[in-house]
Amino acid sequence: MYIWREIGDFIIGNSTSKAMLKFKKTQLQKIEGIRKRKERACQKTKSILTDICKDNPEIFKKDPVHRIKDVDSIAKKMGSKKCYDIKNIEKYVDDIAGARVTCCTHDEIPKAEKLIKQHPDIKKCKVTKMWNDMPDDFGYRGHHLIVTVAFSYNNRTIRDTCEIQIRTLAMDLWAILSHRDIYKAPVQASPLIQKDMANLSQILATVDNLAVTLKQRRRDEIDNKVKETQEGKAQRDMLTPKNIRDLINKEYKTRIPLEEAYSLIQYALSYKIVSLKNYKALVAHNSKYQKALDKLFHDNGVEPKLIDRFYAPILIKALGIKKSKSILMSRVKKYSEAKDIKVGEKGAEISKDKLAKTVKVSQLQQGKK
Repeated sequence: MYIWREIGDFIIGNSTSKAMLKFKKTQLQKIEGIRKRKERACQKTKSILTDICKDNPEIFKKDPVHRIKDVDSIAKKMGSKKCYDIKNIEKYVDDIAGARVTCCTHDEIPKAEKLIKQHPDIKKCKVTKMWNDMPDDFGYRGHHLIVTVAFSYNNRTIRDTCEIQIRTLAMDLWAILSHRDIYKAPVQASPLIQKDMANLSQILATVDNLAVTLKQRRRDEIDNKVKETQEGKAQRDMLTPKNIRDLINKEYKTRIPLEEAYSLIQYALSYKIVSLKNYKALVAHNSKYQKALDKLFHDNGVEPKLIDRFYAPILIKALGIKKSKSILMSRVKKYSEAKDIKVGEKGAEISKDKLAKTVKVSQLQQGKK
């Protein structure tokens, strides 16, 4: 198996080398210089995307990834476009630096694009490919942006571009299979394989559409359930996503995602919490349920997370502190384990506190010597 993989790499390497032969040594050196600059732009872009993904977990379900084309790949792509003028390299190869984020479904792509455009470190943003454009012959779908970012390079601040690909989970599955079985394969794909990949792309596009339908249907069902259980109540006292988000923003100065608001409503309804007034009594800062939550966690030496304050009071109200305690203790245990950070040293794991003591003893012994 490994022998065949090495043979494949050798064939690909030879193919790329032919493209490089058409460039002079000085040209290849200039390409390497551009590549190094682009690498910094790529790292900056990934850092921006990491912040965006962290703040919007309801949209982004994977950590962002980035890559930089090597000199061989750049030379090969320029050769395929019959371009050998280094001045035009970024005109013909606009994806030297690339980063990627993954949404759940295609209806979230416009939201993702908006978040990227609004980030203060993004200076310019241009859409170069729409997710709903006609796919290529193999079936590739994706949403491409070219962004301009500012970063420090050679002791000065400069601006440069990076391509960002936004995909859905379905699009990403197609891309992973395509990259593994076709893009990196040493043998050119036959028309039959090309047709199979296009069919797979179409099937996954249908899956994407169905996922959007299911999500909207779930939200509609929750909205209808709210209306059924709260018929006759004033709009301001209804458990609507807007009311839930406004309440939490007022109480805790944080804006929860829309998807989280729907999850909260569903959880509240399952425990017979049917009005905003009822829910407000649970999540208010000085409510007896919040105090019970604090006592349970603090007695075990940990602090409840913000999300615990939205969900746990519902459980305490419904089951009582004794019955809910056994359920909440699993979260307490999880936080306790995370608090006791493990540090690897010479193949052995010791606690952070124990390591500090060991270092202190070692320093005392050295002082005596």
